Amino acid sequence: MKVLYCNPVFFEYRLPFYKELVRLFEGEFYVMYSPVRYQMCRKEEFCKRIKAELGDNAIELTTDHVFDTNSMKWDVMPDIEKGKRIPFTHGIFKAINKIRPDVLITEGYFQWTPLVLLYGLIHHIPVYLGYERTLHTERNTGKLKTWQRKLFNKYFAGFLVNGSETKKYLESLGVQSSKIHIGGMSADASFLRKGISSLSAKEKEVLKNKYVHDNKGLLYLFVGQIAERKGVKFLLEAWLKHKESNPSDILLLVGSGNQLEEFRNCYSSCESIVFTGRVVYAEIYKYYAIADVFIIPTIEDNWSLVIPEAMACGLPVATSIYNGCYPELVHKGENGITFDTFDQESIIEALEYFHLQNLDKMGLQSISLEKNFDTQHCAFRVYEAIINDNKKKKMNITVITVCFNSKNDLKKTLDSVFAQTYIDMEYLVIDGGSSDGSVDMLRVYESKFKDKGISFRFVSEEDKGTYDAMNKGAMMAKGMWINYMNAGDTFYKDDTLARFFSHNIEVDAGVVFGNTCQVFDFGTGIAKYEDYLKDNPVMPFCHQSCFVLTTLMQQYKFDMSYRIVADHDLFYRLHTNGVKYQYIDEIVASYNGQYGLSATNPLLLRNEGLRIHHVNEKWYYPLALLWVYMRYGWIQQFKNCMPKWMSDAWMKHKRKYIKN
Repeated sequence: MKVLYCNPVFFEYRLPFYKELVRLFEGEFYVMYSPVRYQMCRKEEFCKRIKAELGDNAIELTTDHVFDTNSMKWDVMPDIEKGKRIPFTHGIFKAINKIRPDVLITEGYFQWTPLVLLYGLIHHIPVYLGYERTLHTERNTGKLKTWQRKLFNKYFAGFLVNGSETKKYLESLGVQSSKIHIGGMSADASFLRKGISSLSAKEKEVLKNKYVHDNKGLLYLFVGQIAERKGVKFLLEAWLKHKESNPSDILLLVGSGNQLEEFRNCYSSCESIVFTGRVVYAEIYKYYAIADVFIIPTIEDNWSLVIPEAMACGLPVATSIYNGCYPELVHKGENGITFDTFDQESIIEALEYFHLQNLDKMGLQSISLEKNFDTQHCAFRVYEAIINDNKKKKMNITVITVCFNSKNDLKKTLDSVFAQTYIDMEYLVIDGGSSDGSVDMLRVYESKFKDKGISFRFVSEEDKGTYDAMNKGAMMAKGMWINYMNAGDTFYKDDTLARFFSHNIEVDAGVVFGNTCQVFDFGTGIAKYEDYLKDNPVMPFCHQSCFVLTTLMQQYKFDMSYRIVADHDLFYRLHTNGVKYQYIDEIVASYNGQYGLSATNPLLLRNEGLRIHHVNEKWYYPLALLWVYMRYGWIQQFKNCMPKWMSDAWMKHKRKYIKN
């Protein structure tokens, strides 16, 4: 399916969103934009970045023209305001024809939308409208505009909106709820978090000390235009009252605007109010990094992007009820509070509220809530809406198998995946360049899977080991969830995936996992959540029985410096970064628990475990290493001397859930 998004002008935060859609649509997603309009707003340099990041998926419409009203004859057009630049579009039909899309998306009711909609109607192509305004922001819309929007709405295949407030507005125009899909605006959270993680503690301290001197109060941050629409005036007036009882608090306002100099002069005597002026977006993460609370008193905003930005950076937030994003993003008692900008007492109460809260806990909740509206989730919802509307389904799961010269074990796994009744998935096999006939067998199975309607791909080439192959598979994955079912592993039953994904998956879950059937010479047992907790509380499952968001796997990856515990290390990093786990009481996988590398190498297992927790960086590492060898070395030597029946009994004793 080929999709074309027609958006004359967009800004930095859109690029990751569009790139993710390119990936989801397997390279068949295109963005058409107008370089001329970037010239009008002096953003020509951004055009270079668009081409650099999107490549051939970025389509320039070079036939846009701009009319300067200074050159117009005022006796002919007396009502046109002098000094304005008016764009005029032609040639858009020809440009769309070159792409020949199956689906069109346009932005807003004006700009290119009438032409794009007309093209869709002529060529019988579904057209979707990306829209972000709310009942509040459109409260003064005239009857003519309202009528025009109602007319256009009859012909759109669907609507892509930011949140529930926009959905309410469209419903007020008569749009059916089923045609409205939430998933549009998203912050570039990965860029911000990467920036914050790059800051040293010393750098944070130096920057914060620039504004905070006694470190006794809270640093409240505002990012945005210093303009009437943002309600800054009301915040400043309330702040003067707030500081009487909280003199150590600081209000830091980042941004420029037509009221900046006025407010600077008016509040110059108040040391607790600091204006930075304009800060380039590439540096904005520094201010999120040093703040304690984010606040925005806007009196009219569709979806303030700075809210999810601040949340992604782990900040509690306070926003006015006139911000269209508050129902989704700001939950009182969890990650912040809302207030009425026109009620001074309401603002003061909101400011005071954070002095009574655990800000670290609220910040973690902000991160958790924002994840459902990050680039990946928003792009996926748009993708899913379009695919479903066009009678197709998104591949929900990517099952990955890595193998090397293990033909018999590989066949066992291939048969297990093929037998699944659940086909909303893709299957990737990453072979390390086998020479035992595995590749020939994979070619046979390739046609079998495709006949069944399951996407199947394999590569066979030399790699740097199991974890390198697993990382390679993750980067190729197109499903929302990744499961690693390596050669020899199998799903527990033919309906395992169908049963597992019939459960309700929580929207903010990053890892979902179930139980495992472990097979030993002396018996079989079902290992559950509680059976793993004692030894490994951050990974209470085996990797065969869990599903990880593809975006997380692509971000964190396996650390190839580990031989056998890279999976433990990965989940340790996910856990420490606040990724939410969800347990589902279903048996997912079966595997041999007796002869794996980790089962037969307890010393290496424990030694690498010390590295995961950075014990190797501590002064007492030699002592810890000695303790590991003393505790596990002699046991392994003793087991090696045991007869098999005694070794099996020992292993069974350690796993109480094993049955004969």
